[in-house]
Amino acid sequence: MPENVSRLQRGWLGTRLFLSNYVLNGAREPRPQRITTTSGAQLELYEPDRQARASVLLISGVSVLGEEEPRLIRLARGMTATGVRVAIPILHALKSLRFHISDLQAARDCLRYMLDRFGHPVSIVAVSAGGSIALTLSAEPEFAHRIRLITLLSPICNPHETMKIVEEIAHTPITDLQNADNEIWVHMVNAYRHAETLGFTPAEKESIRDHLYRYTLGLTAAEKITFHQNVISKRPMNGHKSIDEKEALDAVSPIGRLARSSARVVVIHDANDFVVPVTHIRALERELAQRTPPNHRLLITPALSHVTLQPRYVLDILRMIDHIGELYA
Repeated sequence: MPENVSRLQRGWLGTRLFLSNYVLNGAREPRPQRITTTSGAQLELYEPDRQARASVLLISGVSVLGEEEPRLIRLARGMTATGVRVAIPILHALKSLRFHISDLQAARDCLRYMLDRFGHPVSIVAVSAGGSIALTLSAEPEFAHRIRLITLLSPICNPHETMKIVEEIAHTPITDLQNADNEIWVHMVNAYRHAETLGFTPAEKESIRDHLYRYTLGLTAAEKITFHQNVISKRPMNGHKSIDEKEALDAVSPIGRLARSSARVVVIHDANDFVVPVTHIRALERELAQRTPPNHRLLITPALSHVTLQPRYVLDILRMIDHIGELYA
């Protein structure tokens, strides 16, 4: 890619990438290439139909869909349509809605594969829990000067504190089901994570997985509420102990490590995020500001809440596009 890309070109490419999330259908067509690294990690590689202008490792969040998540696929396809090569690592623990150090190792191996194969600095785009992994990798000596840009979309940057929030929601009975879409989702996630402990049968666990799979794919509010009432609420956490993931959360907690990272960090965060409060993002910003140089940008906005466009926030959408455009700088 040419070293000097005009602000206008960046804006145009950023606009195309932004709009791709609303015009593409999320199908994996053409299908990406499934690659297994020498260490056994797997990734799905999306190649543009012309010479790649950049390479990106796209790290997903907590989702049973994983690499099949339509919003993730639309983002990958949008990048390839604008000339960017994209690799999505397969993170089995996050697909099981759990944290495990194996996912950090898999992402590390996939990043190493991209750097070794394509021979130039790689950028990272990460969503939610993937943000912790991205930031942690950027502080490792092997990658500290080999990651050009990290773009984070509502990232989890303090996984210990985020999990405390999630567990608090999961332990709190829902009183207003009509206005509790986020809370119902957390309760379903918690039920799936603790299915055996809570006494769900294998068939019930599979049904929970199916509802989580369809949660953002047209599952109606009535279906969510009915399933919560008939299945999830029957087996609450009460005094049950949560899964011990301390080792994994320690491994992917980037706070306190970022002085070793030189990557430019761009953060776009949902102002109304219900599991990652703005205070977490401000703490991340303070640590990034202590680096030399403090190379980062932050946009906290209600314009894009859970991938639902709010057109009235026109200025914030333009700022978001400018942030996204940094991928092509």
